[in-house]
Amino acid sequence: MMQKYRGMSAFEKAACISSLCRTVNSLAVAGILERHPKADSEELVKRLAALKFGRDVARQFFNWDPAVEGW
Repeated sequence: MMQKYRGMSAFEKAACISSLCRTVNSLAVAGILERHPKADSEELVKRLAALKFGRDVARQFFNWDPAVEGW
């Protein structure tokens, strides 16, 4: 597999990484929806940001504290 990766162009590597990031985000959103089935799109964005970047970022940018709202 590493041999195939080494043979990829920079564009192919970037596309691969982009696809992996989308997959990770999709799985994270699925997990959030599993725990919070009534979450609307705004809440999903806030919870995803808190999950990916931490509580401080969620508080700073969204004025939303996952410790108060529940993880």
